[in-house]
Amino acid sequence: MIGETLFLLILVLREQHAAAQTVTTGNTPCSTSSTYTITFSDTWTAARHPVNYPASAHFSVPVVAAHGQSYQMWAPATMASTGVKIVAEVGSTSTLRNELTQNNPGCSFATGSSVTLEVSEVCSRVSYITMIAPSPDWFTGFHDVELCRDGKWLDSLTIQGQPWDAGTDCGATYTSPNCQSNPTQGIFEITAQNSPSAGEFVSGDGDVLPVATITLERIVVNPTSTPAPTSESTSTTTPAPTPEPTSTSTSTSFKVVDSQSSSTSCNLEVTFEVTFTDLWTSDRHPVEYPRSAHFSPPVLAAHGASYSMWAEGMLASTGVKDVAEIGATREIRGELRTQNPGCNFRVSSVSDFSNGISLVTSEKCSLLSFITMIAPSPDWITGFNNLELCHDGKWVDRIVVETQPSDAGTDCGVTFTSGNCVESPQQVIARIPSNNTRQVFVKNGEILPVSMVSITLTGTDSNADDNNNDSKLSAGAIAGIAVAGGVVGVLILMLGMRLLCWGSASAETKTRLAISKSMSAKDVGTSLPQEVAV
Repeated sequence: MIGETLFLLILVLREQHAAAQTVTTGNTPCSTSSTYTITFSDTWTAARHPVNYPASAHFSVPVVAAHGQSYQMWAPATMASTGVKIVAEVGSTSTLRNELTQNNPGCSFATGSSVTLEVSEVCSRVSYITMIAPSPDWFTGFHDVELCRDGKWLDSLTIQGQPWDAGTDCGATYTSPNCQSNPTQGIFEITAQNSPSAGEFVSGDGDVLPVATITLERIVVNPTSTPAPTSESTSTTTPAPTPEPTSTSTSTSFKVVDSQSSSTSCNLEVTFEVTFTDLWTSDRHPVEYPRSAHFSPPVLAAHGASYSMWAEGMLASTGVKDVAEIGATREIRGELRTQNPGCNFRVSSVSDFSNGISLVTSEKCSLLSFITMIAPSPDWITGFNNLELCHDGKWVDRIVVETQPSDAGTDCGVTFTSGNCVESPQQVIARIPSNNTRQVFVKNGEILPVSMVSITLTGTDSNADDNNNDSKLSAGAIAGIAVAGGVVGVLILMLGMRLLCWGSASAETKTRLAISKSMSAKDVGTSLPQEVAV
Protein backbone atom coordinates (compact mmCIF):
# COMPACT_ATOMS: atom_id res chain seq x y z
CA MET A 1 0.00 0.00 0.00
CA ILE A 2 2.79 2.42 0.90
CA GLY A 3 4.58 1.61 -2.38
CA GLU A 4 1.40 2.18 -4.39
CA THR A 5 0.77 5.50 -2.65
CA LEU A 6 4.36 6.62 -3.32
CA PHE A 7 4.00 5.66 -6.99
CA LEU A 8 0.79 7.70 -7.31
CA LEU A 9 2.45 10.64 -5.56
CA ILE A 10 5.29 10.56 -8.08
CA LEU A 11 2.81 10.54 -10.96
CA VAL A 12 0.92 13.52 -9.51
CA LEU A 13 4.12 15.47 -9.01
CA ARG A 14 5.32 14.67 -12.51
CA GLU A 15 2.02 15.78 -14.03
CA GLN A 16 2.19 18.99 -11.98
CA HIS A 17 5.73 19.57 -13.26
CA ALA A 18 4.85 18.75 -16.87
CA ALA A 19 1.90 21.19 -16.82
CA ALA A 20 4.38 24.09 -16.87
CA GLN A 21 5.58 23.24 -20.39
CA THR A 22 4.94 24.95 -23.73
CA VAL A 23 5.64 22.59 -26.63
CA THR A 24 6.11 23.05 -30.38
CA THR A 25 6.11 19.78 -32.29
CA GLY A 26 8.36 19.09 -35.27
CA ASN A 27 8.76 16.77 -38.26
CA THR A 28 12.37 15.62 -37.89
CA PRO A 29 12.57 11.88 -37.21
CA CYS A 30 14.29 10.81 -34.01
CA SER A 31 16.39 8.30 -35.98
CA THR A 32 18.75 11.22 -36.70
CA SER A 33 20.53 13.08 -33.92
CA SER A 34 19.59 16.69 -33.17
CA THR A 35 21.12 19.63 -31.34
CA TYR A 36 19.25 21.99 -29.05
CA THR A 37 20.12 25.40 -27.65
CA ILE A 38 19.11 25.53 -23.99
CA THR A 39 18.74 28.96 -22.43
CA PHE A 40 18.15 29.85 -18.77
CA SER A 41 16.24 33.02 -17.79
CA ASP A 42 16.05 34.20 -14.18
CA THR A 43 12.52 35.06 -12.97
CA TRP A 44 13.34 34.91 -9.23
CA THR A 45 12.81 38.53 -8.18
CA ALA A 46 11.89 40.52 -5.09
CA ALA A 47 8.61 41.56 -6.74
CA ARG A 48 7.55 37.98 -7.54
CA HIS A 49 8.99 36.35 -4.39
CA PRO A 50 9.01 39.09 -1.76
CA VAL A 51 9.38 37.07 1.47
CA ASN A 52 12.96 37.44 2.75
CA TYR A 53 14.28 37.82 -0.82
CA PRO A 54 18.08 37.79 -0.37
CA ALA A 55 20.20 40.72 -1.51
CA SER A 56 22.73 38.30 -3.05
CA ALA A 57 20.15 36.25 -4.94
CA HIS A 58 21.64 34.25 -7.82
CA PHE A 59 21.81 30.80 -9.38
CA SER A 60 24.78 28.46 -9.61
CA VAL A 61 26.17 27.28 -12.95
CA PRO A 62 23.45 25.02 -14.41
CA VAL A 63 24.06 21.40 -15.43
CA VAL A 64 21.99 19.93 -18.27
CA ALA A 65 22.27 16.35 -19.49
CA ALA A 66 20.84 14.21 -22.25
CA HIS A 67 20.18 10.62 -21.20
CA GLY A 68 18.09 7.53 -21.75
CA GLN A 69 15.61 5.68 -19.57
CA SER A 70 18.31 3.88 -17.61
CA TYR A 71 19.68 7.07 -16.03
CA GLN A 72 17.98 9.59 -13.78
CA MET A 73 19.69 12.75 -12.55
CA TRP A 74 16.93 13.59 -10.06
CA ALA A 75 13.19 13.15 -9.61
CA PRO A 76 10.48 13.84 -6.99
CA ALA A 77 10.45 11.48 -3.99
CA THR A 78 13.89 10.06 -4.86
CA MET A 79 16.99 10.55 -2.73
CA ALA A 80 19.46 13.08 -4.07
CA SER A 81 22.73 11.63 -5.31
CA THR A 82 25.95 13.05 -3.89
CA GLY A 83 26.36 15.16 -7.01
CA VAL A 84 22.83 16.58 -6.81
CA LYS A 85 23.27 17.18 -3.06
CA ILE A 86 26.42 19.22 -3.63
CA VAL A 87 24.83 21.25 -6.43
CA ALA A 88 21.79 21.98 -4.24
CA GLU A 89 23.80 22.89 -1.13
CA VAL A 90 26.87 24.72 -2.47
CA GLY A 91 26.44 25.00 -6.25
CA SER A 92 29.53 22.97 -7.15
CA THR A 93 29.13 20.82 -10.28
CA SER A 94 32.29 18.67 -10.34
CA THR A 95 30.81 15.64 -8.51
CA LEU A 96 27.66 15.64 -10.61
CA ARG A 97 29.75 15.91 -13.78
CA ASN A 98 31.75 12.88 -12.63
CA GLU A 99 28.50 10.97 -12.00
CA LEU A 100 27.31 11.80 -15.51
CA THR A 101 30.58 10.61 -17.02
CA GLN A 102 30.44 7.32 -15.12
CA ASN A 103 26.71 6.59 -15.02
CA ASN A 104 25.52 8.10 -18.30
CA PRO A 105 28.15 7.10 -20.89
CA GLY A 106 27.52 7.87 -24.54
CA CYS A 107 25.26 10.85 -23.87
CA SER A 108 26.16 14.54 -23.85
CA PHE A 109 25.98 17.00 -20.98
CA ALA A 110 26.82 20.67 -20.60
CA THR A 111 27.32 23.38 -18.00
CA GLY A 112 26.28 26.98 -18.45
CA SER A 113 23.25 29.26 -18.62
CA SER A 114 23.11 29.15 -22.43
CA VAL A 115 24.41 25.96 -24.02
CA THR A 116 24.02 23.60 -26.93
CA LEU A 117 23.32 19.92 -26.33
CA GLU A 118 23.25 16.98 -28.73
CA VAL A 119 20.53 14.36 -28.32
CA SER A 120 19.97 11.05 -30.04
CA GLU A 121 17.39 8.31 -30.13
CA VAL A 122 19.05 6.56 -27.17
CA CYS A 123 19.73 9.87 -25.35
CA SER A 124 16.38 11.55 -25.97
CA ARG A 125 15.58 12.70 -22.44
CA VAL A 126 16.93 15.84 -20.80
CA SER A 127 17.37 16.79 -17.14
CA TYR A 128 18.48 20.13 -15.70
CA ILE A 129 19.55 21.49 -12.30
CA THR A 130 20.88 24.73 -10.80
CA MET A 131 21.13 25.83 -7.17
CA ILE A 132 18.93 28.65 -5.88
CA ALA A 133 21.52 30.64 -3.94
CA PRO A 134 21.84 31.38 -1.15
CA SER A 135 19.76 28.56 0.29
CA PRO A 136 20.10 25.41 2.42
CA ASP A 137 19.54 22.92 -0.45
CA TRP A 138 17.02 24.48 -2.80
CA PHE A 139 17.27 24.27 -6.56
CA THR A 140 15.31 24.56 -9.78
CA GLY A 141 15.28 22.73 -13.07
CA PHE A 142 13.47 19.82 -14.67
CA HIS A 143 13.90 16.07 -15.02
CA ASP A 144 13.33 13.31 -17.56
CA VAL A 145 11.82 15.57 -20.22
CA GLU A 146 11.29 13.55 -23.41
CA LEU A 147 12.26 15.44 -26.59
CA CYS A 148 11.28 12.61 -28.96
CA ARG A 149 7.53 12.37 -29.18
CA ASP A 150 5.67 10.15 -31.64
CA GLY A 151 8.96 9.46 -33.37
CA LYS A 152 9.66 13.16 -34.07
CA TRP A 153 11.95 15.66 -32.34
CA LEU A 154 10.23 18.61 -30.69
CA ASP A 155 11.10 21.90 -32.36
CA SER A 156 10.93 23.87 -29.11
CA LEU A 157 10.01 23.49 -25.48
CA THR A 158 9.67 26.11 -22.73
CA ILE A 159 9.63 25.00 -19.10
CA GLN A 160 8.78 27.10 -16.05
CA GLY A 161 11.17 26.08 -13.29
CA GLN A 162 9.68 25.79 -9.81
CA PRO A 163 11.74 25.73 -6.59
CA TRP A 164 12.64 22.28 -5.24
CA ASP A 165 14.09 21.02 -1.97
CA ALA A 166 16.82 18.36 -2.25
CA GLY A 167 15.93 16.93 1.18
CA THR A 168 19.56 16.97 2.39
CA ASP A 169 19.61 20.08 4.61
CA CYS A 170 16.98 20.98 7.21
CA GLY A 171 17.53 24.75 7.00
CA ALA A 172 14.33 26.79 6.67
CA THR A 173 15.61 30.18 5.46
CA TYR A 174 17.83 31.36 2.62
CA THR A 175 20.77 31.94 4.96
CA SER A 176 20.25 29.12 7.47
CA PRO A 177 23.47 27.57 8.79
CA ASN A 178 24.29 24.02 7.74
CA CYS A 179 21.78 21.56 9.16
CA GLN A 180 22.02 17.99 7.91
CA SER A 181 18.66 16.30 7.37
CA ASN A 182 18.63 13.12 9.43
CA PRO A 183 17.37 10.99 7.88
CA THR A 184 17.72 12.40 4.36
CA GLN A 185 14.37 13.20 2.80
CA GLY A 186 13.20 12.60 -0.76
CA ILE A 187 13.33 15.51 -3.21
CA PHE A 188 10.12 17.54 -3.18
CA GLU A 189 8.70 20.63 -4.86
CA ILE A 190 8.31 23.70 -2.66
CA THR A 191 4.65 24.78 -2.74
CA ALA A 192 2.51 27.25 -0.82
CA GLN A 193 1.42 24.37 1.41
CA ASN A 194 4.90 23.15 2.38
CA SER A 195 7.00 26.31 1.94
CA PRO A 196 9.48 27.19 4.70
CA SER A 197 8.06 28.69 7.89
CA ALA A 198 8.37 32.30 6.75
CA GLY A 199 6.76 31.58 3.38
CA GLU A 200 9.84 31.88 1.15
CA PHE A 201 8.94 31.84 -2.59
CA VAL A 202 5.25 32.57 -1.87
CA SER A 203 3.93 35.56 -3.83
CA GLY A 204 1.46 38.14 -2.62
CA ASP A 205 -1.32 36.09 -4.19
CA GLY A 206 -0.40 33.08 -2.09
CA ASP A 207 1.09 31.08 -4.97
CA VAL A 208 4.64 29.95 -5.60
CA LEU A 209 5.56 31.49 -8.95
CA PRO A 210 8.28 29.93 -11.13
CA VAL A 211 11.80 31.11 -10.39
CA ALA A 212 13.17 30.47 -13.89
CA THR A 213 12.21 29.94 -17.51
CA ILE A 214 14.23 27.37 -19.45
CA THR A 215 13.89 27.27 -23.23
CA LEU A 216 14.99 24.41 -25.50
CA GLU A 217 15.09 25.06 -29.25
CA ARG A 218 16.19 22.60 -31.90
CA ILE A 219 18.76 23.95 -34.35
CA VAL A 220 19.61 22.73 -37.84
CA VAL A 221 22.96 20.93 -37.93
CA ASN A 222 24.99 20.98 -41.15
CA PRO A 223 24.84 17.35 -42.31
CA THR A 224 28.45 17.52 -43.58
CA SER A 225 29.88 18.74 -40.30
CA THR A 226 31.46 16.54 -37.66
CA PRO A 227 28.95 15.34 -35.04
CA ALA A 228 29.26 16.89 -31.61
CA PRO A 229 31.20 14.74 -29.14
CA THR A 230 29.22 12.62 -26.69
CA SER A 231 30.86 14.21 -23.69
CA GLU A 232 30.70 17.40 -21.73
CA SER A 233 30.09 20.59 -23.64
CA THR A 234 29.87 24.23 -22.56
CA SER A 235 28.49 25.72 -25.74
CA THR A 236 26.24 28.74 -25.82
CA THR A 237 26.36 29.57 -29.51
CA THR A 238 25.07 27.91 -32.65
CA PRO A 239 27.60 26.58 -35.17
CA ALA A 240 29.31 29.29 -37.25
CA PRO A 241 27.93 29.56 -40.80
CA THR A 242 30.95 27.92 -42.40
CA PRO A 243 31.23 24.45 -43.91
CA GLU A 244 33.71 23.37 -41.26
CA PRO A 245 34.03 23.83 -37.51
CA THR A 246 36.21 26.76 -36.48
CA SER A 247 37.00 25.59 -32.99
CA THR A 248 37.16 22.44 -30.92
CA SER A 249 35.63 24.48 -28.10
CA THR A 250 31.89 25.13 -27.99
CA SER A 251 32.22 27.87 -25.41
CA THR A 252 29.91 30.90 -25.31
CA SER A 253 32.72 33.05 -23.97
CA PHE A 254 33.82 33.81 -27.52
CA LYS A 255 32.46 33.78 -31.05
CA VAL A 256 34.27 33.36 -34.36
CA VAL A 257 33.00 36.20 -36.57
CA ASP A 258 35.30 35.68 -39.57
CA SER A 259 37.25 32.68 -40.84
CA GLN A 260 39.21 32.19 -44.06
CA SER A 261 41.10 29.09 -45.17
CA SER A 262 44.53 28.88 -46.79
CA SER A 263 46.37 26.38 -49.00
CA THR A 264 49.26 25.98 -46.53
CA SER A 265 49.68 22.40 -45.31
CA CYS A 266 49.57 21.80 -41.57
CA ASN A 267 52.74 19.71 -41.99
CA LEU A 268 54.60 23.02 -42.13
CA GLU A 269 55.55 25.08 -39.10
CA VAL A 270 53.99 28.51 -39.50
CA THR A 271 53.82 31.96 -37.93
CA PHE A 272 50.61 33.70 -36.96
CA GLU A 273 50.25 37.36 -36.02
CA VAL A 274 47.77 37.88 -33.18
CA THR A 275 46.27 41.34 -32.66
CA PHE A 276 44.15 42.41 -29.66
CA THR A 277 41.52 45.16 -29.89
CA ASP A 278 39.98 46.64 -26.73
CA LEU A 279 36.17 46.95 -27.05
CA TRP A 280 35.44 47.50 -23.34
CA THR A 281 34.18 51.09 -23.17
CA SER A 282 31.84 53.19 -21.05
CA ASP A 283 29.56 53.61 -24.06
CA ARG A 284 29.26 49.88 -24.77
CA HIS A 285 29.30 48.75 -21.11
CA PRO A 286 27.97 51.70 -19.10
CA VAL A 287 26.90 50.05 -15.83
CA GLU A 288 29.48 50.80 -13.10
CA TYR A 289 32.20 51.20 -15.74
CA PRO A 290 35.40 51.81 -13.72
CA ARG A 291 37.51 54.89 -14.33
CA SER A 292 40.69 52.78 -14.28
CA ALA A 293 39.38 50.19 -16.76
CA HIS A 294 42.15 48.18 -18.45
CA PHE A 295 43.34 44.67 -19.28
CA SER A 296 46.28 42.79 -17.78
CA PRO A 297 49.15 41.53 -20.00
CA PRO A 298 47.54 38.81 -22.15
CA VAL A 299 48.75 35.21 -22.23
CA LEU A 300 48.66 33.49 -25.63
CA ALA A 301 49.46 29.78 -25.98
CA ALA A 302 49.55 27.23 -28.79
CA HIS A 303 48.85 23.69 -27.60
CA GLY A 304 47.53 20.27 -28.48
CA ALA A 305 44.29 18.54 -27.51
CA SER A 306 45.80 17.07 -24.33
CA TYR A 307 46.13 20.50 -22.69
CA SER A 308 43.46 23.07 -21.85
CA MET A 309 44.41 26.44 -20.38
CA TRP A 310 40.84 27.27 -19.39
CA ALA A 311 37.26 26.60 -20.48
CA GLU A 312 33.73 27.15 -19.26
CA GLY A 313 32.67 24.42 -16.87
CA MET A 314 36.18 23.64 -15.59
CA LEU A 315 37.83 24.84 -12.38
CA ALA A 316 40.47 27.52 -12.80
CA SER A 317 44.06 26.41 -12.27
CA THR A 318 46.27 28.37 -9.88
CA GLY A 319 47.78 30.13 -12.89
CA VAL A 320 44.40 31.12 -14.31
CA LYS A 321 43.28 32.21 -10.82
CA ASP A 322 46.27 34.55 -10.51
CA VAL A 323 45.63 36.04 -13.94
CA ALA A 324 41.93 36.52 -13.17
CA GLU A 325 42.38 38.06 -9.71
CA ILE A 326 45.56 40.17 -9.97
CA GLY A 327 46.78 39.91 -13.55
CA ALA A 328 49.96 38.04 -12.57
CA THR A 329 51.37 35.55 -15.08
CA ARG A 330 54.18 33.76 -13.21
CA GLU A 331 52.12 30.70 -12.25
CA ILE A 332 50.46 30.25 -15.62
CA ARG A 333 53.85 30.49 -17.36
CA GLY A 334 55.06 27.70 -15.09
CA GLU A 335 52.00 25.61 -15.91
CA LEU A 336 52.55 26.11 -19.64
CA ARG A 337 56.19 25.00 -19.39
CA THR A 338 55.40 21.84 -17.42
CA GLN A 339 52.00 20.84 -18.85
CA ASN A 340 52.38 22.01 -22.44
CA PRO A 341 55.97 21.15 -23.42
CA GLY A 342 57.04 21.55 -27.03
CA CYS A 343 54.51 24.31 -27.81
CA ASN A 344 55.12 28.05 -27.85
CA PHE A 345 53.46 30.73 -25.79
CA ARG A 346 53.72 34.51 -25.50
CA VAL A 347 53.11 36.92 -22.62
CA SER A 348 53.37 40.62 -23.36
CA SER A 349 51.82 44.01 -22.75
CA VAL A 350 48.42 45.02 -24.08
CA SER A 351 50.20 47.66 -26.17
CA ASP A 352 52.35 45.01 -27.85
CA PHE A 353 49.34 42.78 -28.51
CA SER A 354 47.47 45.78 -29.94
CA ASN A 355 50.28 46.21 -32.46
CA GLY A 356 50.43 42.47 -33.20
CA ILE A 357 52.37 39.61 -31.61
CA SER A 358 53.94 36.76 -33.62
CA LEU A 359 53.57 33.14 -32.57
CA VAL A 360 55.21 30.12 -34.23
CA THR A 361 53.24 26.89 -34.12
CA SER A 362 53.09 23.42 -35.63
CA GLU A 363 50.62 20.65 -36.41
CA LYS A 364 50.94 19.10 -32.93
CA CYS A 365 50.28 22.54 -31.39
CA SER A 366 47.39 23.60 -33.61
CA LEU A 367 45.02 24.83 -30.88
CA LEU A 368 45.21 28.38 -29.55
CA SER A 369 44.09 29.82 -26.20
CA PHE A 370 44.17 33.39 -24.91
CA ILE A 371 43.42 34.98 -21.53
CA THR A 372 43.61 38.45 -19.96
CA MET A 373 42.18 39.91 -16.75
CA ILE A 374 39.40 42.49 -16.94
CA ALA A 375 40.72 45.00 -14.43
CA PRO A 376 39.79 46.09 -11.90
CA SER A 377 37.53 43.17 -11.04
CA PRO A 378 37.21 40.32 -8.50
CA ASP A 379 38.20 37.51 -10.93
CA TRP A 380 36.79 38.40 -14.33
CA ILE A 381 38.56 37.45 -17.53
CA THR A 382 38.11 37.48 -21.27
CA GLY A 383 39.68 35.51 -24.09
CA PHE A 384 39.16 32.29 -26.00
CA ASN A 385 40.16 28.66 -25.63
CA ASN A 386 40.92 25.60 -27.76
CA LEU A 387 40.59 27.49 -31.06
CA GLU A 388 41.56 25.13 -33.90
CA LEU A 389 43.86 26.66 -36.54
CA CYS A 390 44.24 23.55 -38.74
CA HIS A 391 41.23 22.35 -40.76
CA ASP A 392 41.25 19.50 -43.27
CA GLY A 393 45.03 19.47 -43.20
CA LYS A 394 45.34 23.19 -44.06
CA TRP A 395 46.16 26.13 -41.82
CA VAL A 396 43.55 28.86 -41.59
CA ASP A 397 44.53 32.09 -43.27
CA ARG A 398 42.65 34.35 -40.86
CA ILE A 399 40.28 34.07 -37.91
CA VAL A 400 38.60 36.93 -36.02
CA VAL A 401 37.18 36.22 -32.57
CA GLU A 402 34.97 38.39 -30.38
CA THR A 403 35.24 37.67 -26.65
CA GLN A 404 32.81 37.98 -23.76
CA PRO A 405 33.48 38.56 -20.03
CA SER A 406 33.73 35.42 -17.89
CA ASP A 407 33.96 34.73 -14.15
CA ALA A 408 36.87 32.52 -13.04
CA GLY A 409 34.88 31.23 -10.04
CA THR A 410 37.59 31.96 -7.47
CA ASP A 411 36.38 35.24 -5.91
CA CYS A 412 32.80 35.95 -4.81
CA GLY A 413 32.94 39.72 -5.40
CA VAL A 414 30.11 41.17 -7.50
CA THR A 415 31.42 44.63 -8.42
CA PHE A 416 34.52 45.84 -10.24
CA THR A 417 36.05 47.11 -7.00
CA SER A 418 34.77 44.49 -4.51
CA GLY A 419 37.13 43.60 -1.70
CA ASN A 420 38.78 40.17 -1.73
CA CYS A 421 36.21 37.44 -1.13
CA VAL A 422 37.38 33.85 -1.51
CA GLU A 423 34.81 31.68 -3.31
CA SER A 424 34.34 28.63 -1.08
CA PRO A 425 34.00 26.16 -2.56
CA GLN A 426 35.57 27.29 -5.80
CA GLN A 427 33.14 27.49 -8.71
CA VAL A 428 33.70 26.56 -12.33
CA ILE A 429 34.55 29.16 -14.94
CA ALA A 430 31.37 30.62 -16.43
CA ARG A 431 30.39 33.37 -18.82
CA ILE A 432 28.93 36.40 -17.04
CA PRO A 433 25.23 36.38 -18.01
CA SER A 434 23.19 39.39 -19.08
CA ASN A 435 20.80 38.75 -16.18
CA ASN A 436 23.49 39.21 -13.52
CA THR A 437 22.22 40.95 -10.40
CA ARG A 438 24.10 44.26 -10.81
CA GLN A 439 23.84 44.29 -14.61
CA VAL A 440 27.58 44.82 -15.05
CA PHE A 441 28.66 44.82 -18.73
CA VAL A 442 24.98 44.99 -19.78
CA LYS A 443 23.52 47.50 -22.24
CA ASN A 444 19.96 47.26 -23.57
CA GLY A 445 19.59 43.78 -22.14
CA GLU A 446 22.67 42.26 -23.74
CA ILE A 447 26.42 42.09 -23.20
CA LEU A 448 28.50 43.29 -26.12
CA PRO A 449 31.95 41.76 -26.65
CA VAL A 450 34.72 43.33 -24.56
CA SER A 451 37.51 42.54 -27.01
CA MET A 452 38.29 41.33 -30.50
CA VAL A 453 41.30 39.18 -31.42
CA SER A 454 42.51 38.72 -35.00
CA ILE A 455 44.75 35.77 -35.92
CA THR A 456 46.47 36.03 -39.33
CA LEU A 457 48.81 33.58 -41.06
CA THR A 458 51.99 35.49 -41.96
CA GLY A 459 54.52 32.85 -43.09
CA THR A 460 56.00 29.36 -42.93
CA ASP A 461 58.89 28.19 -40.76
CA SER A 462 61.45 29.95 -42.96
CA ASN A 463 60.05 33.25 -41.72
CA ALA A 464 59.58 32.13 -38.12
CA ASP A 465 61.57 33.95 -35.49
CA ASP A 466 63.02 32.37 -32.36
CA ASN A 467 61.24 34.66 -29.96
CA ASN A 468 58.23 32.41 -29.47
CA ASN A 469 59.13 29.83 -26.85
CA ASP A 470 59.62 30.98 -23.32
CA SER A 471 61.63 27.81 -22.65
CA LYS A 472 64.19 28.31 -25.46
CA LEU A 473 67.45 30.13 -24.92
CA SER A 474 67.03 32.18 -28.08
CA ALA A 475 69.01 35.18 -29.27
CA GLY A 476 66.43 37.34 -27.53
CA ALA A 477 66.92 35.41 -24.30
CA ILE A 478 70.70 35.86 -24.57
CA ALA A 479 70.12 39.55 -25.07
CA GLY A 480 67.90 39.52 -21.99
CA ILE A 481 70.69 37.89 -19.97
CA ALA A 482 73.09 40.53 -21.21
CA VAL A 483 70.67 43.23 -20.16
CA ALA A 484 70.29 41.55 -16.78
CA GLY A 485 74.08 41.50 -16.38
CA GLY A 486 74.24 45.17 -17.21
CA VAL A 487 71.54 45.94 -14.67
CA VAL A 488 73.46 44.02 -12.00
CA GLY A 489 76.60 46.05 -12.83
CA VAL A 490 74.69 49.30 -12.59
CA LEU A 491 73.22 48.26 -9.25
CA ILE A 492 76.69 47.48 -7.88
CA LEU A 493 77.98 50.84 -9.08
CA MET A 494 75.00 52.65 -7.58
CA LEU A 495 75.47 50.78 -4.28
CA GLY A 496 79.00 52.20 -4.12
CA MET A 497 77.70 55.66 -4.87
CA ARG A 498 75.11 55.24 -2.12
CA LEU A 499 77.89 54.68 0.41
CA LEU A 500 79.27 58.08 -0.65
CA CYS A 501 76.06 60.03 -0.84
CA TRP A 502 72.94 58.70 0.92
CA GLY A 503 70.68 61.58 -0.04
CA SER A 504 71.20 61.54 -3.81
CA ALA A 505 71.17 57.74 -3.84
CA SER A 506 67.70 57.79 -2.33
CA ALA A 507 66.51 60.01 -5.15
CA GLU A 508 68.15 57.75 -7.73
CA THR A 509 66.49 54.70 -6.18
CA LYS A 510 63.07 56.31 -6.62
CA THR A 511 63.94 57.14 -10.22
CA ARG A 512 64.98 53.53 -10.93
CA LEU A 513 61.78 52.21 -9.40
CA ALA A 514 59.72 54.51 -11.59
CA ILE A 515 61.63 53.35 -14.67
CA SER A 516 61.16 49.71 -13.66
CA LYS A 517 57.41 50.14 -13.27
CA SER A 518 57.15 51.73 -16.71
CA MET A 519 58.94 48.84 -18.48
CA SER A 520 57.01 46.71 -20.97
CA ALA A 521 55.65 43.53 -19.42
CA LYS A 522 57.16 41.38 -22.18
CA ASP A 523 57.96 37.89 -21.13
CA VAL A 524 59.53 36.28 -24.19
CA GLY A 525 63.28 36.49 -23.62
CA THR A 526 63.95 39.89 -25.18
CA SER A 527 63.30 41.58 -21.85
CA LEU A 528 63.28 40.47 -18.25
CA PRO A 529 60.06 38.74 -17.04
CA GLN A 530 57.95 41.11 -14.98
CA GLU A 531 54.77 40.57 -12.97
CA VAL A 532 52.14 43.27 -13.25
CA ALA A 533 49.63 43.56 -10.41
CA VAL A 534 46.43 45.28 -11.42
